[in-house]
Amino acid sequence: MLRTERQLIPQIQRKLTIAYNDEEKYWQPKSRNSWMKEGDRNTCFFHACTKNRFSVNIITSIKDDAGTIFIGDRDIGRHAQNFFTNIYESNGRLVSTIDFAGFKSTVTKAMNDDLTKEFSDCEIFNAISQIGDDKAPGPDGLTARFYKSYWDIVGQDVIKEVKNYFRTSYMKQSMNHTNLCMIPKITNLVTLSDYRPIALCNFLYKIISKCLVERLKRHLDAIVSDPQAAFIPGRLVNDNVMIAHEMMHSLKVRKRVSQSYMAVKTDVSKDYDRVEWNFLETTMRLFGFSEQWINWIMGTVRSVNYSVLINGIPHGTIKPQRGIRQGDPLSPYLFILCADILIHLINSRVSHGDNDGLRIGNGVPGVTHLQFTDDSLFFCQANARNCQALKDVFDIYEYYSGQKINMVKSMITFGSKVHGVIQNRLKSILQIQSHEGGGKYLGLPEQFGQKKKKCTITLLKE
Repeated sequence: MLRTERQLIPQIQRKLTIAYNDEEKYWQPKSRNSWMKEGDRNTCFFHACTKNRFSVNIITSIKDDAGTIFIGDRDIGRHAQNFFTNIYESNGRLVSTIDFAGFKSTVTKAMNDDLTKEFSDCEIFNAISQIGDDKAPGPDGLTARFYKSYWDIVGQDVIKEVKNYFRTSYMKQSMNHTNLCMIPKITNLVTLSDYRPIALCNFLYKIISKCLVERLKRHLDAIVSDPQAAFIPGRLVNDNVMIAHEMMHSLKVRKRVSQSYMAVKTDVSKDYDRVEWNFLETTMRLFGFSEQWINWIMGTVRSVNYSVLINGIPHGTIKPQRGIRQGDPLSPYLFILCADILIHLINSRVSHGDNDGLRIGNGVPGVTHLQFTDDSLFFCQANARNCQALKDVFDIYEYYSGQKINMVKSMITFGSKVHGVIQNRLKSILQIQSHEGGGKYLGLPEQFGQKKKKCTITLLKE
């Protein structure tokens, strides 16, 4: 080997190392493996993860409610378009604020001034910095890594576009076009209801959404009711878990509680997809948000249009009339604002003496409900008056919000000494047949048995 050729070896090795690193960076986000940040050249590992995800997520056939089977991407895509068009069709009901009389506005003028002040360049860049580099891209195919890497080139154009939206409250249709990615919820997949639709938004839209989220988060603790524990800075979800366990334990062992009380765990089907836009807009007005803030929020909500990804290929165009998106940074915060209406309805029944909540001791305040977005527990006395009041609250909330409580998956836990005849009567009022608990709340067991060691191991695994 000539001396000049030997001198090229280090240079070739450096180029080869760069090529290996680039290959690893290319396959790592496709594998959706996020726990390994550094390591050797595990490109085979990432390839295996990608193939495994593809085999799990691929849709070969799907069945509709009538039993018709659809095979092939084109037919499945047409069925998916019709399926989601029906889900996103509004019920057209106007919201009557009479049913929400007495709702206390919690948004002050100072809060509105802070929420609607002009966004600075630094604020917009900070919003971008908080978005994960390799989160799944939307129809534009661009991730946060691209914008962060080339900010010196695209930064001013991005800031100009974002500020233009906040100046006009108008969003271009292409900016808010969204792909729906179907994620399996269960092992045996039969219908589209067995999938969870995750919205893959364009990155420019995510910047606007994240800017709004960062503003809203600063005031959320003062705006939202205490029983809400989701996505609110300064509140711990563990508090809800501990209270829930104490309540469930009391239903089993405390004499007075076990004879007279019950708990209801509700399951909401398609919770985000069914939120009525009129209800969302009315909710924000009830809270006291300014018209400018409401226009910003509703501008992001009403301008959306969807395509459904079937095996990686977008199909159809859906123009929804309701719903908020799983995958949009703003959606969880809008949902908990709507859920606060449900809390208001519960509290109004308490003030009228129709719901006493659950009291585990003398002088202890009654607990009527615990909420973590759509994961809700309700407590009341095991009698017809309390159960009918709870059912009325569910009916009013469903009527206006578009939400639908799945009575099949919802569950009642009665006090251990509530008579069977009473149980059957109360289940008939609530139209919930499942009982005796034993399920989970926020991913943890609702009740602990006597084997504490076994429960501890279960909690650690969770």
